[in-house]
Amino acid sequence: MAQAIATNMAQTHGVESHYRFDSAGLRPEDETKEEAVTAIMSLDMDPKSIEGRACKDLADVIKERKWNLALVMTGRMKGEVKRFTHPDIKVMTLMEFAGESGDVADPVGGNDDDYLRVAREIKRLLEKGWENPP
Repeated sequence: MAQAIATNMAQTHGVESHYRFDSAGLRPEDETKEEAVTAIMSLDMDPKSIEGRACKDLADVIKERKWNLALVMTGRMKGEVKRFTHPDIKVMTLMEFAGESGDVADPVGGNDDDYLRVAREIKRLLEKGWENPP
């Protein structure tokens, strides 16, 4: 869901050619949740970047991609991701990226309202972080 929000935001700002967004999980789901697609559409964003796309295992994605920055939802995830990534890759929580503190709750297992709340929070944090990059 965060990957789709970031992709849509980059397209809206005309900077999609400057960035690449991937979605990876420490314990990824087999497929994108319908609630995530609904939340993306509720934000008037195009869900095509996530429809029918499974989240990949982080270790596999790291082998495939070269990142400058990895954004994660929680401080616990930050610690786990740092173990897998090269020291040159900056790892931050979404809250840190936006100049705030705390974690973003994982909506997995929640209802449509939970997914929409988290999608709005991700969008807000990305907008704030892009205004004043760390």
